Amino acid sequence: ERESIRAEFSSLNRFVTILKSNATRLICLVENLLDLSSIEAGRIALDRKPIILQETIEEVIEQFSTTAREHNPKIIFRTPDGSSTVVKVDTGRWQQILGNLLDNAIRFAKTSIVISTRLSTNFVEIQFEDDGPGIPVDQIDELFTRFVQIRAHQGKRHTGLGLSITRALVEAHG
Repeated sequence: ERESIRAEFSSLNRFVTILKSNATRLICLVENLLDLSSIEAGRIALDRKPIILQETIEEVIEQFSTTAREHNPKIIFRTPDGSSTVVKVDTGRWQQILGNLLDNAIRFAKTSIVISTRLSTNFVEIQFEDDGPGIPVDQIDELFTRFVQIRAHQGKRHTGLGLSITRALVEAHG
């Protein structure tokens, strides 16, 4: 009888785990749709404050460290030594941008992700490189389109909204 109870408990535990995972995905989808709707309607208010870019990137990497360990890629952050680039951005939205990009890289990378920054006169370039399957050349133009999933990545479950939100938030920052 104990074995029967254990088996039933184990089965129930798996069911609750799946239910929680699906509820989390649904909440994320609704939040993404609301974000995108607000951005497209021009109703997004950015609260710009000066931040040190490198520190913010390191914080986002730390936030995703558990997910990265589960998927196995090593995250390498390259920045010029002693570099402290101050940018004026909406901190929460900037973390969302970086988080979306890092989340994508973690999902598709095999062994490594390299994040690097480069300062130019009028802008900062942040580059994410990974050793994942890449994007077919004929689909690069669709990369930031809502609900589009790249053919090479369709085995992965996601909404196809993250990069379109990321692009809209970057454009909102100017």
